Amino acid sequence: MRDDLRVVAALAIAVSFAGCEHIYGPTSPSREWTTHESARYVLYTRPGSFAESNAAALAEVLEDQYTHTIATLRIAPGARISMFLYNSGSELDPPLPSARAGVAFPETNAVHAVSFAPLDNDLRALLTHEANHVIVQNGLGRAGTSFMNEGLASALISERFAEIGPAFLRRWVRTNRSRVPPLVDLIDDDKWSSHSNEGYRASAAFLAFLLEEYGADRLKQIYHAPSADFAGRLRDSYGRSLAELEAAWLARD
Repeated sequence: MRDDLRVVAALAIAVSFAGCEHIYGPTSPSREWTTHESARYVLYTRPGSFAESNAAALAEVLEDQYTHTIATLRIAPGARISMFLYNSGSELDPPLPSARAGVAFPETNAVHAVSFAPLDNDLRALLTHEANHVIVQNGLGRAGTSFMNEGLASALISERFAEIGPAFLRRWVRTNRSRVPPLVDLIDDDKWSSHSNEGYRASAAFLAFLLEEYGADRLKQIYHAPSADFAGRLRDSYGRSLAELEAAWLARD
């Protein structure tokens, strides 16, 4: 149970700040960085930091996530991603408001995130979620709703290194059914922010269900749909109404 709660917190933190790139523009990084390059990432870490000493392990997690995301969505690889890994959110201006937090900048292929010990599921969930924002938007452009933008970044999290993606989300829905907000509210950008952490997790779990049951092609047909058109586009793509798909999703979990 304690592990579940820690992963819930990580997912909540990750999705709470990943959509804020329009508020947190990329800041000019300090000259006090070391770099670790992998095939699709450049990790910028503070000298002597936890992130520096664990750069190879972090890169392995991120490389796996990149491969998983482009394979699942069947999109072409984009540009290399710059991951700025800070010791504390207070190093940014404006500061990140919590201990484990991050923000993605798809327009500049960059992520700013706080990275400190231990290398646990919280940190994996945070970094892979933020990386997914960049990977997905490089391949598909900006999503039409917050529901899609935030939910998909967690629905796609690879579970090679830990159960922090779809399997965790499925278990959360099964054990927290009364806390799952109605999808008709989650697809509405005017109501999105009122549902807090439960909304983020429910959105991710539903999109993971669509990917698992129907594949990526249909999901890409609704990816750009705005709130007002979402339910109609969903019916056109899946041949079932939002309520019918919601019922099938909840019955499965």
